[in-house]
Amino acid sequence: MKTNRKYVCNLLIVFLTACNFTSSIPRSATTANPTSSLPQQNSAASHGLTGNADIIFTNGVILTMDDANPSAQAIAVQGNQIIAVGTNEEVLKHQGQNTLMVDLQRRTLVPGFIDSHQHRLGDFSAVGYTGLDQVVAPTLAQGWTTLVELYVDQDRLDALRALDQSGRLPFRVNAYLPMNGPWGDSLGDWYKIYHTGQIYSPHVRIAGIKIFMDIRWGQTLHMTQADLNAFIQQRNREKWQLAIHTVGSQTHEMVISAFENAAREDPVSPQRHRIEHVLSITPEQIERMKPLGLIASAQLNMAGELIGDPKLDEFIAREPEGALSPWRNIVDAGVILAGGSDWPNYYVDEPAGAPFGSPARLIFQAVTREGNFGTLPYPGMLDQSITAEQALRALTINGAYAIFQEDSLGSLSVGKLADMVILSDNPLSVETRQLNNITVLMTMVDGKVEYCSPGLEVFCPESPETGLPALPSLAETFTGTWQGADLDDGSEIILTLRQTGNDLTGTFNDVYSGNAQTPGYAGAGSGFLTPSSSAQATFDLRRPDGKTLVIQFVLTLSNQDNTLTLTPEGGKPIVLYRAPISQ
Repeated sequence: MKTNRKYVCNLLIVFLTACNFTSSIPRSATTANPTSSLPQQNSAASHGLTGNADIIFTNGVILTMDDANPSAQAIAVQGNQIIAVGTNEEVLKHQGQNTLMVDLQRRTLVPGFIDSHQHRLGDFSAVGYTGLDQVVAPTLAQGWTTLVELYVDQDRLDALRALDQSGRLPFRVNAYLPMNGPWGDSLGDWYKIYHTGQIYSPHVRIAGIKIFMDIRWGQTLHMTQADLNAFIQQRNREKWQLAIHTVGSQTHEMVISAFENAAREDPVSPQRHRIEHVLSITPEQIERMKPLGLIASAQLNMAGELIGDPKLDEFIAREPEGALSPWRNIVDAGVILAGGSDWPNYYVDEPAGAPFGSPARLIFQAVTREGNFGTLPYPGMLDQSITAEQALRALTINGAYAIFQEDSLGSLSVGKLADMVILSDNPLSVETRQLNNITVLMTMVDGKVEYCSPGLEVFCPESPETGLPALPSLAETFTGTWQGADLDDGSEIILTLRQTGNDLTGTFNDVYSGNAQTPGYAGAGSGFLTPSSSAQATFDLRRPDGKTLVIQFVLTLSNQDNTLTLTPEGGKPIVLYRAPISQ
C-alpha cells in the first residue's frame, strides 16, 4: 500500500429488495396543478393566530404548498403549531421578549416530507441495520417527518409502539395492516381489533389495510373479480381505507372495476382508497380513477431503478404501449399523486448526490426519470416526467391528503403542525442536475428540532426547555466490513472494524490481483472516536516479503453511515463502502 496516491471509489452495488415485497414503481409529470382536486385549505395566508411566537424564521424562501399563500418570507411557531406565515413585517408582529429568531439567509424552507410508501421500520435489516433505532437518524437527516409504512403486522406494530412509548420515535408513522402476504396467503382477520384513523400518539396512527392483488410483475393474481368485488364492498361498509398493491394493467382493470361496483352501493365513498405502485396503467383506466376518488401512490424513483432488468423489458413487452409509469398522465387527469420511495427496495449506495430514497433524490428522479447510479431512462419515459413542483407536492400536501391529514400536515399554513425542513437550495429554481445536490440543514417535527446539520447550528433554534438536540449517535456505526478500490495499482482495500463504545479495533488488507509484482500490506490496529464525529486508528502492517509499516488513519462516516473515508497520515483519502451483510 502506498501512502501518497490518488484513490478512486469502487462502486459496490447493493441490490436489495424489501423482506415482503416484489414490486416495481415509477414517477409522474404535467403542467396542471397536481393538487387541483384537493379541497381548498382554510389557512389564513399572512394572517396569524394570536400570541407571541416561540420561534420565528425570517428572510427565507418559504415554499408553503398552500395554494392560498404559495410563498412567504417568514413563519412563526408557537409550541407545536404554525401561528403566522407571510412577509417579515407581518410575521414579526408575533415577536416577543423570549422569541428565538432564525435568519434563514435566503435558504429554502418547505413542509416536512412525507414518504407515502416505504418499509424502513419493517425491513431495516435489508441494508444491514440491526434495530429500529438505526433508522431514526438517517430518516430525519434526509428531511422525512412522516413515514407511511405499508406492511405492519402485529409484531411490527408492537415494536413500533414500544419505540414510541420509550420516547425514541421522533417522527410520525402511519401504519397499514396487511390482510395477506405478497404471494396471496391470508393473514386472517387480526386487523379487526383496529380501525382506520386509530391514533396511539402524535407519532403512531393506524391508517388502513394493505392487500396484495398481484405478484410476479402482475402475472399472478390473488383474487377473482367476484371475490375482489365482495371484499371491497365489505371493507367499505367497515369504513376501512384500502391500500392495494397493483402492478399490471390487468390487475388495475380488476381493481378499478371493483371500486366502480362498490360505488353503486355507496356513490360517495369517503375512504380515499389507494392504488399502490400503479406501474402499468392505461389512459382510460386513469380517467376512471378520478370520479372514484382513488389515489395513485407511486414511487418517484421508478421505473428508472429497473432499467436494464430483463424482467422489466418482458413486462413492457406484454403491457399496453405507453402504460409504464405514466405520472404525467395521472397528474393531468386530476388524480392525486402521492409520492414515495419504497425504501429499501432496490437499495444502493449512491456514490454522489443525495442518498438513495431521500426527498432530494426522488425529486431529481421524478424530473429526469433516471435510475440508480444515473442510469438513463428508456425512450418515452421522459414524456411522463413531472416538474420539481409537482414532485414536491407529491411528497408533501398530496401525501398528507392520502392519509387524511391534510388539515394538520403537508403545507406551511396557519393552524397546522410545525413540521418543516430547511434546504440548502430552492428545488423550484435550481438547474435540474443540482436538484440531486440539495441537502437538508434542519428537520423540525412538532415544533422541535430533531436534526441539525453539523456546523450549521445557526439555522437550528434552540429549545428553551431541552436545548439543541444532540447530533445522531455514532454508537456501533463504524462496525462492519468496508471495501474500496485503488485503480492506480489494481489493489482492493478491505477494512473490518468493530466498535465498542468509543473504542475501535480492526484489520486492514490491501489485496492485489494474483499477477501483481508487489504484494499488499495486512495487519491489525486499534483506535478511538473523536469529538468531531470521526475516529482515529493506527495499524501495524506487514507484507509477505517482510516489509513493515505503521500508519495512522482518520476515519469519517458519510452518506447515512454507509460510506467511510479513510485518510492516511500524509496521504490522500480512500473512499470505502459498507459491504452488505450476508443473509
